[in-house]
Amino acid sequence: MKIYGTDQIVYTPNNIPQILMWVKPNSRVLEFGPGMGYMTRYMKEQLHCHVVAVEINPVMAETIALYAEQVIVSNIDTGSWEQELQGRYFDYILFADVLEHLRDPLGTLQTVVRYGDCILTSVPNIGHSSIILSLLEGEFEYQNMGLLDDTHIRFFTRKSLVDMTGKCGLTCTDNKDTILMYPSSSEFHKYYSSHIGASWAIAKTPDSAVYQFVDRWEKKNDTRYRRKPYKISFVRYLKIIVSEVIRRVVFSSKHLRENKRIRRFWQQVK
Repeated sequence: MKIYGTDQIVYTPNNIPQILMWVKPNSRVLEFGPGMGYMTRYMKEQLHCHVVAVEINPVMAETIALYAEQVIVSNIDTGSWEQELQGRYFDYILFADVLEHLRDPLGTLQTVVRYGDCILTSVPNIGHSSIILSLLEGEFEYQNMGLLDDTHIRFFTRKSLVDMTGKCGLTCTDNKDTILMYPSSSEFHKYYSSHIGASWAIAKTPDSAVYQFVDRWEKKNDTRYRRKPYKISFVRYLKIIVSEVIRRVVFSSKHLRENKRIRRFWQQVK
């Protein structure tokens, strides 16, 4: 069973994940899949929240227990955790990089909405341009971490995520404009210089540069909020291609890799 995170990570108000920016002090929080509990710790120590955590890994649950008022060791997919929550209600229900690991994320969401009105999620984007470009090479490489983490069994685009939450009566009421990163900094950077023409066509599609969707969902029919899909600019696209070409040239040569000036230049371009 994979261990996610480390108990050595300590978040402060200056470096917290986007998803925690919605959580208000002294809130009641139900957190699914907290890993080693670094977000749990922040919510307890900095926000003074009352956290109940559901975690499948008993080793990680021991660390989480230091910060959560209650830890339920359970497989989220089986639903056995629900027996521990009867009659309880939470201000926030947190799924930080969890839904993609579930066999039935829709069923889980349909269950948890009984216990709170506000669901916070972060989900990797399978429509990221690097994934699309890798498919042009006929490749779909699972990784130890990232977009194609080898424990991911569900994959989401923006549309499929909205469709799923809509079936649960949830509406997106805010997002932290998701987590954006240069595609050339992703784990699939090598495909950008191989398909320069195709990469620009793909880059123009909405959200193809979005690495992760981070959203707040609520049980309301509020149609006023409209998230604008992210589109990459041509200037940023050129920087992606240039940085990847330089990366290939520099790191294909041992002499260039060890040149301090070139390494400093590479860091500036990157």
